[in-house]
Amino acid sequence: MNIILEGPDATGKTTLAEKLQNKYQMSILHSTSRTRNDFNYHIDLLDYKENTVFDRFHIGETIYPIIYARPGKLSSNEALAIDNRIIENNDLIIIFTTSDTEIINSRLRERGEDSYIPEMKQQNELFTQAANEFKKHDYKNFYIIDIAQPGAYDKLDAWIDERMQSNITANIAYKKLCNDLLDKGHIMETKNIRG
Repeated sequence: MNIILEGPDATGKTTLAEKLQNKYQMSILHSTSRTRNDFNYHIDLLDYKENTVFDRFHIGETIYPIIYARPGKLSSNEALAIDNRIIENNDLIIIFTTSDTEIINSRLRERGEDSYIPEMKQQNELFTQAANEFKKHDYKNFYIIDIAQPGAYDKLDAWIDERMQSNITANIAYKKLCNDLLDKGHIMETKNIRG
């Protein structure tokens, strides 16, 4: 099962990705402004990557162009199509990390990244807005973690464990069957139940 991590800078996405990597032997793919980040990039990742933590995904690509006044690599219709693909297939976990802007600013100061502080309020607002929009879909594998709340990581850990133990959805099973057929180059033997 794949996991998408989204949220403002300094809210623990990379730390969480590393914890997930160690606990579930997952690979990590970190998207940045230098990554292709267009529609096909995201769809290809959803269709061909398995057991991967995506440290940033398509939602960040809809937010950072606003903050940095740069051209976006995804249109709003393409981002919506990716949302719909995620919701319809129901085969991954989405986690939004968040916290109070002052806590985020304090973390940035500790990391020596003071230059990001002026944009944090806007980042936090836009990611919160995106999380609230996604929440409207009632997607079951969706979680928002406030990293400053006591016991937040323990609660998230239990929530992820529950989903990882029952991670075979119909779509994942179908994808595995298709990949097996491609790898083996033949159709599986079946009995004709009609005689």
